[in-house]
Amino acid sequence: MWKTIFLGLALGISLIIGVNLGWVITFGAIIFALLLGIGFKLSQDSVLVLGELEAALVVNKQTGNFARFLAPGRHWVDPFTEVVAKKLPLNSQSVKATSDGIQTSGGIPIKVSWQASYAIRPEKINQSHLANMSRALKGSLDGMVQKRISAALQHVAGNLTPHELTAQGSVKRLERQVKQICKAKLDDKGVKINEILITNVQLPRHVRETLESAHERELLADQEARILERLHKVISTFSSEEMDRLLELERIQLLGRNGVTMVMPSHGNQLDNRTAHFKR
Repeated sequence: MWKTIFLGLALGISLIIGVNLGWVITFGAIIFALLLGIGFKLSQDSVLVLGELEAALVVNKQTGNFARFLAPGRHWVDPFTEVVAKKLPLNSQSVKATSDGIQTSGGIPIKVSWQASYAIRPEKINQSHLANMSRALKGSLDGMVQKRISAALQHVAGNLTPHELTAQGSVKRLERQVKQICKAKLDDKGVKINEILITNVQLPRHVRETLESAHERELLADQEARILERLHKVISTFSSEEMDRLLELERIQLLGRNGVTMVMPSHGNQLDNRTAHFKR
């Protein structure tokens, strides 16, 4: 809108000047104004100011090939040979996904849900990766990060059994190992992995039920072992006579469980037996 108003105002002023001062001066003024406008426009296009969390990818204007990266600050860009292809955010970015098709050491398929945060560091890009990364940076790097994390998950999980993957502390170890692999693969490409969080490791139903049953048996065996240990500590305080009584009670209970009835002589029977023996 303002450009139209400015153009109309300039034409009106030019007509007034042309009528009063002559057309030669008018055309000269118009050409001079056009040159000033072009110079002002070029100066605007050639100066780029980047914030503290911004970088810029500059490519060749004719070929589109990589030219250079610009750090935060004020820069001069040649408007005739260079163009800013994209401003790059330097703050942390996040991506989350579920990697399926991962296999354990026994060939059991699993799904791993995860989320990761990463940051772009253009100054860390190795010279051999500049061309490829300049093309990748024109879009999103989420796909590259996702592919690398899935590959690292397969590498680590492929050496573990389902039991090892579900053991206590296994998730933290998996996160740490995957991050180390991704760091080694992505650092020289200017991608810094800040954090990787494993949110879920999903096993097939039959494997999960088998592991749960094994865990229950393990808990039961551990409980029985603790009971036997406490019993052993109690028995170790018994005297030999108390142990004999305990063994006799255990024998009687065992016979009772097997259907054998033990009849203990009463006090009256004992007296009758003694009297009969005295008479004889």
